[in-house]
Amino acid sequence: MTRLLKLIAFSLCVLLAACGSSDPDTPDLQTTLETTRTQTITRIVSALTTAQAPTSDPTATTAVTFDGTTTTLTVTHPDESTITFGGAAVDSANKQVLYTPVENPPAFWTGGHSLTAAEVTDTHIRFASIETAWDTDDPSSSIAFGFWEQHGPEGTDPSFGAFVEGPEIAPDRTFSWETFTTTGTATYEGVASGFYAYEIPDNADSAETGLFQTGLTLNLDLTTRMLSGNTGGDGVQVMSDGQDRTLPITVELSPVTLDADGAFTSDAFTIQSSLVTDSRGSWSGRLSNKAMDGQPRLAAGTLNGSWTDIQSGKGALTGAWIANGTEPDSP
Repeated sequence: MTRLLKLIAFSLCVLLAACGSSDPDTPDLQTTLETTRTQTITRIVSALTTAQAPTSDPTATTAVTFDGTTTTLTVTHPDESTITFGGAAVDSANKQVLYTPVENPPAFWTGGHSLTAAEVTDTHIRFASIETAWDTDDPSSSIAFGFWEQHGPEGTDPSFGAFVEGPEIAPDRTFSWETFTTTGTATYEGVASGFYAYEIPDNADSAETGLFQTGLTLNLDLTTRMLSGNTGGDGVQVMSDGQDRTLPITVELSPVTLDADGAFTSDAFTIQSSLVTDSRGSWSGRLSNKAMDGQPRLAAGTLNGSWTDIQSGKGALTGAWIANGTEPDSP
């Protein structure tokens, strides 16, 4: 899935570079998004780093549909109001829905595209980044991964979240451990991506917001049904103000026992670094009900984490992750 997802951390740059206004006296979509995203994600990092168990919007639900050509994400809030991202391609002064084909998708997917969407009105500003992969011979076999946000024109009332959806990881899918081998271990390689924010209290110049991406390795013990992993020693790549840099941190996902339906939710989540003094977080996900070499062929889910560093700075990550099975390990 790495080939499929490698563009996600740069999707906002692509979107902003493509958005503009033909009226020189009217703030264009790029300027509006850049200004209000800073206000919004500053509020997000404050909410994440002060919460005991940081999460994105826990009250919103998501649904993704793929019709063989376009992807549509629908977010539903408790008051039953909805937000829709994607659908048919659009390229106008106040709304963008842009698709980029993905070359060389993983072996068991034969098609893929990257979707970036943004909309600016008098009442709201919305942004989403979505990756979709599918089987060309069976478009109903697909998976979508991404994150979204909405807020008022001045960055007020932010709402945001991350998701992974597809028939093979759906909560109501048919899943049985007996479908798979019951010994040995399975290794999964993938990506986690989403929103990033950091600030040092009372130091406005320290605040930065943007997107993050990091590699991810998971290990599944098929005997004990325990899953664990980490993001490795290469750090977490972040993009802020059009600049890339690497945070010297590792996300450690401690072992968690999976349920009978191959799902889990856990707060066994730490952010490790010589610069980090405290961290907290959570991760959740599901295994695919499709087998590859006798093992679940992928795992996917969401994560949220925050930390405090030696400068009293506070950082936060919230996003989604997906990892493909690799060659089976020996029992």
